[in-house]
Amino acid sequence: MSIHDPSRKPNKTPFVRLLESSKPLMVRHCLPPSPTWNYQTPMARLSYGVLSAKESRSIRSLFDLIVDGPLDSRFIFPDTGFITTEIQEYFWNICDGRLMVFPEIIAAELSGWIQNPLHNKALHTWLSRAFTKCENDPEFQKPFRWSHVMANIGHQLNPKKVGILDKVSMSEYGLDYYVSLLSIRKREGIRVARQLEQKLGRDPYDAEVRNELQRVLDERITPLAFKGWKDQGKRNFTADEELVVSAAINSIMTGETGIVLTRDNDVFEQFAKLMEALTANYMCYRFGLVRHINPEGVPMYELPFDSNSNKPKLFAEKTIENIVIPSLETQGLPPYSHTPVHCFCVLVGNSCDDPRVSIAGYCLEQEMQDLLFTKAATNGKNSEYFGNRNVVIGSNFDSSELSTAFIIGEESYVDFEGISVSQIDVMQSLKSIKSVIELRW
Repeated sequence: MSIHDPSRKPNKTPFVRLLESSKPLMVRHCLPPSPTWNYQTPMARLSYGVLSAKESRSIRSLFDLIVDGPLDSRFIFPDTGFITTEIQEYFWNICDGRLMVFPEIIAAELSGWIQNPLHNKALHTWLSRAFTKCENDPEFQKPFRWSHVMANIGHQLNPKKVGILDKVSMSEYGLDYYVSLLSIRKREGIRVARQLEQKLGRDPYDAEVRNELQRVLDERITPLAFKGWKDQGKRNFTADEELVVSAAINSIMTGETGIVLTRDNDVFEQFAKLMEALTANYMCYRFGLVRHINPEGVPMYELPFDSNSNKPKLFAEKTIENIVIPSLETQGLPPYSHTPVHCFCVLVGNSCDDPRVSIAGYCLEQEMQDLLFTKAATNGKNSEYFGNRNVVIGSNFDSSELSTAFIIGEESYVDFEGISVSQIDVMQSLKSIKSVIELRW
């Protein structure tokens, strides 16, 4: 079954509009991928293989895509809204032979539904028992706490396997860094609202904050920033971010396809941003490895860095090392062979009887494991070989040839609404790194 139906007339999300209206700076010319042992319908390396926006698609169609189609996934990551919002009972048969996984923060959010399920009561009969076993009598397999239960769905008795991800264990794979990185977009709403409060001399109204955010931020970020302002102080402030980061890390570490199921536009947007960040960071990791092993073969040029301007100070040093590489050459960075693994995010909007479905699918690779370990060991750096300095990526706008700039320098850090982050991470979180993202069907 095809994911994309050109006859449909979907509405566009801001992210989909971005890829349709902005040709990426880094255009990668490559042949369509051929089938591999684990993917009959593979995607091109480090790119979107599918991106559909708010199509009028039935739940049965979505079910078929997951069970027998190109969205077939070993791991299923539902968000809170997907569990608590009404959906046809048969849909949960997608769990047959698959693993349903929840980050700890999502499991905690579901405590109210566990106590009083207003919808999806058939799901509740076995998922509530699975959660209880995960807490009281789990099967440990780091970073998972597993439980096995029997479920009666449609007069059929089937075994189900449910897992809860331990956050402390996931921190060994860079979870904390990427959650903080994505949360910058929410924390920007808190910062802008505080500035508006100082300007007005009173607490701003919701409409005033929303208008100010629309004025100063990109349309992709505005809803996230407003949500961050409204949710500040809540224990589940980073629930969306932990969900998508956990799914991506799990796919990379296990080599198995994962799918995020959500009812929240913000989860879909954060998934897209995470793929963008992972790709950019991985390119930096690969370049840093080559620079470390063969510095003579990768000559970099020392440049003075102006720290006296009115703009935020990006680097702590007075000089940085820089090199500009044609975009095609970046594709030749190691590893020279890779193991693709797909990660999907499915957004279901409207009612279950007349849903609007958006699907994003990205091709990661298992070799990204080294990047994740590096992120955890270095507190967020893309390379472990340059001491306090980091490898960062940028785009060269001065050349007629599409190219990528790699920079090695010591970054400046700031306290950004409760988290310590680099100024470069703040800058790149609040804009799109179009040089590293591409849609290739």
